[in-house]
Amino acid sequence: MLYQNEAVMILIAICVFALTIKNRIEIKKSKNSTLLLITFYIFFSGWIFTIVEGYFLPNILNIMEHLSYLFGSISLAIWCWYFQSDTNIEKK
Repeated sequence: MLYQNEAVMILIAICVFALTIKNRIEIKKSKNSTLLLITFYIFFSGWIFTIVEGYFLPNILNIMEHLSYLFGSISLAIWCWYFQSDTNIEKK
């Protein structure tokens, strides 16, 4: 079953995904951009699992969805820590 909020979420995510692919070269010029892109792709896979779990393998895909959110959150926290560390070094 596809809910309205899931449909909107995946449409927005697909648009952002397409933009990250299109602008990959420009994004790579930023510091620690690889980790940030990996974080987005992990969350994107979780959003895909959210939709697919309504159609088949609900238990397995539900676990994969939540593991994606866990690893995406950890990855985002690490990126924030790196970003903060780089900002502190530049200020000194």
